[in-house]
Amino acid sequence: MQGADAVAFRVMPSYATCGWGGDRQACREDEVRCVLDVYFDQQRNPLPWDPRMPPVELDLSQTSSEFLASAANRLMRPRSTLPGAGVRVPLTDPQTGKELGWMYWDKSGSSGWIGIISYDKNIFSQISMITIGTSCYQAPGELWLTTEVLNRSEVPNSPQLKHRVIFPDNWQQRVKQAMAVSEQRSRAFYREQGEKALKALQKTQPSQSPSFPQ
Repeated sequence: MQGADAVAFRVMPSYATCGWGGDRQACREDEVRCVLDVYFDQQRNPLPWDPRMPPVELDLSQTSSEFLASAANRLMRPRSTLPGAGVRVPLTDPQTGKELGWMYWDKSGSSGWIGIISYDKNIFSQISMITIGTSCYQAPGELWLTTEVLNRSEVPNSPQLKHRVIFPDNWQQRVKQAMAVSEQRSRAFYREQGEKALKALQKTQPSQSPSFPQ
């Protein structure tokens, strides 16, 4: 691994969703979400932390705060200036003062912004950690810390690239294998709900008698 010192891929239970195929009773209770915990030694792989941001931010999905929030009672977290990032990223370009965000790139050629769920600037002695939401179907091959959108051809020479993490191929393969069972379960659920919806649609369609030319 390059650019980081350790990484953990975690599969976390998510909330149940109901109403599949228009049926209120059709609920899926085994949904998951996937996250990366990436650890950085502050000497080998220091990150440009924004000193104005708190030293620790919690994962709000592990609390009830998101359910209690409303237009009149907003969560008191600064908003990001980056497209689609949501909550402000706690990293800043020391030269320009611009907010930095993480982009991912995977072996399929996909790339885009990826959000920080939580972080701890000093989770262990001289060790920082960021937790990032990620796909459950394709592990990222790289992470890019940047102020602007980058293309794969611009890495690693772009002046906008402030930090680059490269994950080992064998780690990506282990993630893919770990998620194989979950992916099969998802496909089976969607297939079942699709068949139910098709049968329900067929029942609601009036039967038509065949007509013959005179």
